[in-house]
Amino acid sequence: MGGARDPLGAHRPGVRGCRHPARAARADQRRAAWCSPGAGAATSGTGRHRARDPWPVPGHAGCLRVAAAPALGTDRPLAVHRAPRHRGDAVSAGRLRGDLAVSPPGIRGAARVDLGLVVRRAEPRRRRWATGQVRPQSTRGGNAVTGHAVTSAVSEIDGLELVHRGKVRDTYTVDHDRLLMVASDRLSAFDVVFPQPIPDKGAVLNRLSAWWFERLASLGPTHFGSIRTADLPEPARRPELIGRSMLVRRAERIDAECIVRGYLAGSGWTDYLRAGVVGGHRLPPGLREADRLPEPIFTPSTKADIGHDETITRASLAEMVGGEVAAELEQRSIALYRAGAAIAEAVGLVLADTKFEFGWIDGRVAVIDEVLTPDSSRFWDAARYQPGTSPPSYDKQYVRDFVTAAGWNREPPAPELPDEVIAGTRDRYLQAYERLTGTAWRPAEGSA
Repeated sequence: MGGARDPLGAHRPGVRGCRHPARAARADQRRAAWCSPGAGAATSGTGRHRARDPWPVPGHAGCLRVAAAPALGTDRPLAVHRAPRHRGDAVSAGRLRGDLAVSPPGIRGAARVDLGLVVRRAEPRRRRWATGQVRPQSTRGGNAVTGHAVTSAVSEIDGLELVHRGKVRDTYTVDHDRLLMVASDRLSAFDVVFPQPIPDKGAVLNRLSAWWFERLASLGPTHFGSIRTADLPEPARRPELIGRSMLVRRAERIDAECIVRGYLAGSGWTDYLRAGVVGGHRLPPGLREADRLPEPIFTPSTKADIGHDETITRASLAEMVGGEVAAELEQRSIALYRAGAAIAEAVGLVLADTKFEFGWIDGRVAVIDEVLTPDSSRFWDAARYQPGTSPPSYDKQYVRDFVTAAGWNREPPAPELPDEVIAGTRDRYLQAYERLTGTAWRPAEGSA
């Protein structure tokens, strides 16, 4: 009884069976706010959905989905519940002008969100590219492809289901127990993805992580499987995916980033200047920037797919995951840091700090994601290390320093980077790879 239900939560006005005119009028107002030009008109490639247009059928061009606000901690849609009709429907990112206060059904106090970061437009399956190709699409801030494979916000591999899209990696289902992680060339800093990719970055991250996983295997379980081409599923054996694809075991992610700091740098230095405390650890007075700490400290943070991660105390982590698990995360993280720092020191690098992620595999806590890469770590040249300064680094600190000096407020969209900064970042990533592994970088090398 009761007619068709509008995705915004009320019966559609003018449809037979609408028995609540007041609710219908409110729905009209909400729909106008979402779709009117200048206050929420979404553009994605070919068109703009306006309030006066009929609400599109799910799975057809013009159907909008809205992902959750960061503060809600969920990836379920907020207000628009219509999803693509077919699993294979392409989803491309759009942008909204302005932002709106969104109150999803059943959730009170929803945060004000920048809808430019979260809108998706579902398009019919027939618009997909040829079998097996990677389809370049935009991301928040308008990422573009510059001729390098899998550098866009979204990669699509026929034959594999995309199950998660992170700031840098896209993850696909292989079978019940295994996933395929594809490392793109996307660059994020301050939890925002930049418009331009860094050539070869994804392959560096992938191959360096594999190198570390093999050397740290004695320190506990990990999700690492293989990066060898012969071990990858057939759809992933395309030239543009080889070298940046990793077969891993499926894990249930623990939603915390496990950060270990051996030196006072970055946000740790900023926190120390403010209160003498870093991640709940009170440090000795009189420390300088880049000073080595008496002992490595564990400073966890939240794990946010969208928006900024937030530093939390060890007590807060224990409340989230339980005391025993929190203690294991701290112990494992510090052990991994010490092992990595020793290997780095042997080749003339200082591992200032790093982050690890963990998940559950077969009832055990396992290391997942990446390990000791220039994306997750801060590496300094030991020969140029000088306490009291910000040492030159082989990681994305170069980009952080550039955009900070340029006055960026760390909110999306990220600014475009000059060519020399892109080239300089690539060079630093390659130097980190070559110095740690002791091998020259060869882009075509594989994984075969």
